[in-house]
Amino acid sequence: MNRFLITFSYDGTNYNGYQKQHGLNTIQGCMEEALKYINNGKDTKLVSSGRTDAFVHANNQKSHVDISVNITEEKLKRALNSLIPNDIYVKNTKIDNAMKNSRVVQHAYQGRQKCL
Repeated sequence: MNRFLITFSYDGTNYNGYQKQHGLNTIQGCMEEALKYINNGKDTKLVSSGRTDAFVHANNQKSHVDISVNITEEKLKRALNSLIPNDIYVKNTKIDNAMKNSRVVQHAYQGRQKCL
């Protein structure tokens, strides 16, 4: 099993926020549905660095996911982008089995961004 760090952006106009909510269209719900398909029907939880409210956009959102199928970084990116709506875009996927939590990665990234 590999842990992937996923960087993605989205236009939240058509969504009821990031966090998965029963019966509502959410970013996490769309992403997890695609990940379940890629992961041979296994429920796959996307752990994110933060959330947005309804109708809010995000750029460079960081999340991580554990995938049990053998897939490369580039194939995961292409597979996700082919399965999710066009207003969500996966920019990058990276295998990082040493990563504990995507929230730490996001905060570290923001810290480096402020220093530049």
